[in-house]
Amino acid sequence: MALILESEPPLKRGSKQTKSQKDFNKIKNYLGNTAGKLASAIFLLAKFVNNILRDLKIIYAQIKGQIPSAMKQAPHLTVFLIALVVIISNIAIKSAKADYALIVPSEPSSKIAIAQVADTFTPVISEDSLAVERAYVASDNGFEINAASAVTTMTEREEPLPDNSNSTVKYTVRNGDTLTTLGWKFNVKLATLKYLNDLENIDVIKPGQQLKVPPAGYEVSASQIVAKENEKKKKLLASTNKSVISSASSAKKISHPAGSKYNGYPYGYCTYYVATRRAVPTSMGNAKYWLSSASRNGISTGSSPVAGAIVVTNESWAGHVAYVEEVGSGYIVISEMNYRGWGVISRRSIPSSGGVVRGYVY
Repeated sequence: MALILESEPPLKRGSKQTKSQKDFNKIKNYLGNTAGKLASAIFLLAKFVNNILRDLKIIYAQIKGQIPSAMKQAPHLTVFLIALVVIISNIAIKSAKADYALIVPSEPSSKIAIAQVADTFTPVISEDSLAVERAYVASDNGFEINAASAVTTMTEREEPLPDNSNSTVKYTVRNGDTLTTLGWKFNVKLATLKYLNDLENIDVIKPGQQLKVPPAGYEVSASQIVAKENEKKKKLLASTNKSVISSASSAKKISHPAGSKYNGYPYGYCTYYVATRRAVPTSMGNAKYWLSSASRNGISTGSSPVAGAIVVTNESWAGHVAYVEEVGSGYIVISEMNYRGWGVISRRSIPSSGGVVRGYVY
């Protein structure tokens, strides 16, 4: 016995379906097939999502253990990426330059064509019979619209340098000259110029000063320089060995308040030491400004050496100050800091005027 699933009664044998029944059966079969396919698709999608979640869990577990080592490689990866960007940028720039070169016509025919086009916009007056007439009848304003006055300045011609290619010459220092620039111009080393002209400070030369310039390429030997320096030291030592005590006792000495180690100047430098020997304002600045600063603060200055005074020299780019201990005939004995080393106190004798001495603070 067969089981009939259709909801409608079976057709009798020999009976025929109507058109509406056929359409109904087609729709029913279509919906049944669609529902079956949809259910299969939902099942397959759920299975696919489940597989993806399972794979993600496995991948996460693997990556989780490698994150610390990957973080260590981050700086190297960053450097690599920056280098890659720079290389790509350079290639792009070169490519752009190459493309630009292609834009500019380089063939002779192209250049001739451009010149012919430009010629139509720049007529030659001799070929234009009306050009002079148009210029003649033009209004005055037409010639003055773009008129502008030009200011010219006359400069004096710089005198040529004396020729020192074969012999020693004399040169008069000009404005703006330095010993360095003169060395370049005459091809002579600074040590040679200093030696021949008996210069104490190579940074100070004045306009109008006469200098001896040897032939280009001439160089004083190191032994000559050392011998001259030793001779100067011997003369200075001989003068210092004179009766310093009697000279100091007979020399005038100024009276002043003593300084303090809490004087506002940085320890180890010449200004600090002098401020421990003399009470000076804390606003004197670097050593090279002490003469002008003293005048602004009402402190006397001058060029005569006196025991107890402060001597200001040009022995450094920032200047140098020392305390005058004794005064002799043409020399002074000073005590100072930072001449032989930072924070080091020392004594020496120097000429009392000229040379490195700029002046005295009383």
